[in-house]
Amino acid sequence: MILGNESAAQCCAVPEKERVKLLGIAVEETAGDGPASIQEIAGYDHLKQAYTAACRQAGLDFREEFLQGRALLEVYTCYPVVPMAFLLASGIAGSFKDLETVLDNFEVTVTGGMNIARAPWNNPALRACICMFDKLRTGSVKQGAVHGNGGLGFKQGVAIMGAEK
Repeated sequence: MILGNESAAQCCAVPEKERVKLLGIAVEETAGDGPASIQEIAGYDHLKQAYTAACRQAGLDFREEFLQGRALLEVYTCYPVVPMAFLLASGIAGSFKDLETVLDNFEVTVTGGMNIARAPWNNPALRACICMFDKLRTGSVKQGAVHGNGGLGFKQGVAIMGAEK
């Protein structure tokens, strides 16, 4: 995987069908991290803002694409509350009661999750981007989102990627 802009891809003669584009990306954080900031962190407003901004940049309703099976997802899974917060903040799950249904019917990772994958090299977001890149290039689904979490949750990031169909 090479990360670069359009002119770099052309210079390296990377065929269009082999490219995966970064359609939208956003990172938001709270004023602080750690136990003193837990109320603000646990509200996950910064996660919702990052998700909304990434979707706006990508020009798509990721929630709809995901629920219709037209997009893949990798949610940060180290702490169980984080994927639940992502599903609620994104609207993929409409309420707390919908979480079980969503988790029973949709895969929320392309890597198997941080606990199962054991956070190789302690870089779960990097590993997720590499796995997503490979799946978008080789599979039938051509868009996906990768969610990352920093510190004790004070930083939330969302990247939406897309491959040529």
